[in-house]
Amino acid sequence: MISSGCAKKQEQTVEEKTTAVEVIQAGNNTIENTFVYTGTIKPAQEVDVFSTVQGKVKEVYFDIGDTVKEGDVLFQMNTEDLENALNVANASLASAQASVASAQTTLELVNGASMQTQIDSAKTSLVNAEIAYNQAKTSYENSKSLYAAGAISKDDMDK
Repeated sequence: MISSGCAKKQEQTVEEKTTAVEVIQAGNNTIENTFVYTGTIKPAQEVDVFSTVQGKVKEVYFDIGDTVKEGDVLFQMNTEDLENALNVANASLASAQASVASAQTTLELVNGASMQTQIDSAKTSLVNAEIAYNQAKTSYENSKSLYAAGAISKDDMDK
C-alpha cells in the first residue's frame, strides 16, 4: 500500500552570522608579546621569625617584600622594660647578699660570744678550783700539824 499526501512546502531561511572586524592599514610597527598569568609566588627559603624575649618592637629595618640576607637584623626590641627588670633583679641580689653578710657576721659574733663565754666560764672554774685547792692544801697542812702534835685523831686527819 502506498499513500501520498499533499502538504505545504516549508521555506528554508538561512541566518547569516557576522563578525565585527577592524581594518588597519599595514605598516612597520612593534608587535608586543604580553602574557598575563595568575599564580602564587613563593620565596626560595622561608623562615619563621620570632623574638626569644617578650616586649615591644622599637624599630623595624625592613618592609614587607624587601630582600633580606641571612644575618640581617630585621628589628630591634625596646629594652627599657628588660633593663628595668634587670635593675630590680640586681637590687634584689644586692639586698640578698647584704642579708647573707649580716647573718654571717651575726653568726660569727654569736659563735665568738659563745666561745668567749665558754672561755670566761673556764677561767672562773680554774680560779675557783685554785681557791678550792689552796683551801684544801691549807686544811691538809693544818690537819697534818695538829695530828703531829696529837691534837686530832687519825680519822680527822684522813678526812
